[in-house]
Amino acid sequence: MPFTMIHLHVAMRAAGSKTEKKEEFLLGSIAPDAVHYLPDYTSSYKCRSHLLPDGIPWGTCEGRNNELWEENIRKFVAQWAGVVEKDFILGYAVHLLTDLFNNVHVWTPLRSGGLVDTSQGMESVYHRESVRMNTYLTCQMTERDGFREALEKAEPLSIPGIIGIPEIVKMRQHDLAFMYESKEVPDIHMNQYCTLEKTEWLIREASDYAAGVLGL
Repeated sequence: MPFTMIHLHVAMRAAGSKTEKKEEFLLGSIAPDAVHYLPDYTSSYKCRSHLLPDGIPWGTCEGRNNELWEENIRKFVAQWAGVVEKDFILGYAVHLLTDLFNNVHVWTPLRSGGLVDTSQGMESVYHRESVRMNTYLTCQMTERDGFREALEKAEPLSIPGIIGIPEIVKMRQHDLAFMYESKEVPDIHMNQYCTLEKTEWLIREASDYAAGVLGL
């Protein structure tokens, strides 16, 4: 699924006039992946934080289950937007809808078409290209984008039973450190799956989809 920088770009593009606290919105847009920073992390935690339908392993959601996934996200917003800071919840939902969109239009076609070897995990070509693209987008980031400033200012929030503050703080520290450290711009011209053209398409289409679902 998309890495941090794609989620931030999607959220920034999806943010509408109703988004009052952009810092919380942007932090929310990367918060679901904070489960990776839990000491006993398993993929089942990611299924929970991403509100997948019950019993669906990560990376295998198809057909009717994608509709159920979107229903779960809509219900999540209705339940929590009046309890936890609304813009954080909306940003969180944008992340989930981006992953859902990517699952339907990118990941599932690649997987079902036998174009990616899912058994290789983080060693797969798809994963390595995703890492390279995330680094490339980080290198292209400017102060004008406002990502670092927003993440630094945002107040970490918890959603009981879904995500907690400690893991969000750890994730933010890691992401900010990566944004600030000096790094070489990776060569993405040889990317087969995660090309710049496809990434720009994903950012554009996923943000339109998320904004439409959430009424942003």
